[in-house]
Order: sequence, then structure tokens, then C-alpha cells
Amino acid sequence: MRKLRLFYQNYKEKIWISIGMIALVLVLIRLANNNIQKENEETIENVTSEVRNNISYAPSQSIISDSSISEENAEENINIIENFIDFCNNNQIEEAYNLLSTDCKEELFPTVEDFYNNYYKDIFTEKKSFDTELWGNSGIVTYRIKILSDIMATGIVSDEFIEDYYSIISEDGNKKLNIKNFVSKVEINNKKSIEDIEFNVLNKKTYIDYKIVEVEIKNNSDKKVIIDTKENTESVYIRDMNGVGYGWYGHEIADNLLDLEPGESTNLEIKFNKMYNTNRKDKTIHFTDIHKEGMEETLSIEIGI
Repeated sequence: MRKLRLFYQNYKEKIWISIGMIALVLVLIRLANNNIQKENEETIENVTSEVRNNISYAPSQSIISDSSISEENAEENINIIENFIDFCNNNQIEEAYNLLSTDCKEELFPTVEDFYNNYYKDIFTEKKSFDTELWGNSGIVTYRIKILSDIMATGIVSDEFIEDYYSIISEDGNKKLNIKNFVSKVEINNKKSIEDIEFNVLNKKTYIDYKIVEVEIKNNSDKKVIIDTKENTESVYIRDMNGVGYGWYGHEIADNLLDLEPGESTNLEIKFNKMYNTNRKDKTIHFTDIHKEGMEETLSIEIGI
């Protein structure tokens, strides 16, 4: 103790100077940390405000065409999208599912469990926000959606996002959503026959990247019929109003579905390489490689869609 007292008396001034310097450094470090924290909070708040502005902003002009919608309609559309995202964020899966259209449920998610397993759990692993662009308006309004990490929940600014396309339809007087790139389903029921072979175009389903036309075909003759040999990948196609043709994915249809015995019928869901475009509306579907037993001539038919 005596040695410590002597040391303190001999170096008292230097000791207090050192203590003061250490205290000053600690204060400066704390001030720097506070400034950094404040800057980070301001950055997060700025980005969050930008995201919120994007959410509250309801685009009314298409980014790929001249089509547009009213501001009132745009606000209503954004509200249902925001409600859907909020339900998903709050784990209200059934409430989110109930915002989907009947067609969307039937085509993609027949049950709530299907919606959870095939959409919800892959995307909503954390709270999400979203940004929108009006993609097109063909009577059905479609938005390109960017699903982003919620900065307020994660505290992390990220450029990564999940892209999807949401379409707004009217069902029983209420607005409903089509999601996962599904745009619409339209009932057609247009019949046409050739050589006792009846074609009935039942409906068409539009996705962002392709189109599916459902056709029922009945062989009402007493001869075997081959609807298509698949020797030509362009033998079945749809044509738009501008005369442009889009071929089918024939390899996705089993051969036995194209061979019809007398009195037999088949139901085909034919996928076509046609991206969704509001400026290129469908006009007709064509079958150009139909073979009927006993006939040398190849049959061809076109049906309005």
C-alpha cells in the first residue's frame, strides 16, 4: 500500500491526465456510435418511406402499352393487393386465400393447404412489402409485383425481390385476385365440325408466359381419327388478331389422347407459346394435321376463340 501511495504521489498529475484522456476517448466513441446509429435509422426510415410511398402510390398507366385505368380504380386495386400481403404477413392464411378468385383457386390452389404449400411458405418466410407496376388492362387489370423484404421488420436494406404478376377481376360484385402469373380464364364453348369430327373450344386460360386452350373433341364417325401426328410442331396453333401464329407444346400431350376410335371423345388442355399481351388478342385456333381412316386428304379446321 505504501508503494502505491508513493507511486500515486509521484505520478498523480500524469495519472489524472491519462484518466481524462481515456474518458474523452470513450465519450468520442459513444458520440460516434450514436451518430452512426442515427444515420442508419435515418437511412432505414428513408427507404421505408420510399417503399411506403410505392405502396400508397397506385399506378394507373401501363408500362408496356397505352392502356390505363382511373385513379379511383387504381386505388381500389392497390388496396386489395395490400390487404392480401398484410394477411400473409400476419399469418392469416385463410383470409388471404379468400381474396383469390374462384378460377385461381380451381386452377392453382384447390384448397387452403395447397395455397400454403405451393405459394405462401415459399415467399412469406419473413414479413414482406411490395412494389407495383401496371402491366396491362384488357378488361382485367394486371400488375407486375415485386415482393420485397420488409425493412422495418428485418432492419436490412436489400435489392433482392420475388417477381409475380397479380390480376384483378370482378366476381359477384367484389374484386378478387389472380396470382402466380395466372391472368384469367374465359369460357368460350364454340363448336365446329369437319367430317363428323366435332371440336368444342371450352375455355382459354391466360398466364403471363403462355396460354392454355381446353378443347373437347368427339369422333362421331365410324372411322378411326388421329387429331395430330406431332410430325410438325406448328401443326396446331392459335392466331392473333394481327395474323401472327403461336405454336403448341405438342410434346406435353400423350399420343393416346390424339387417337380416337369411332364414337370416342377426348378432352385436351393445349398449351401455346404465347405471352400475355393486351395488344395481341386471340382470334382462332387451328388444327391442320387431322387424319381420318380411309381418307388420303389431311383435314384442317379453324375455330374462333
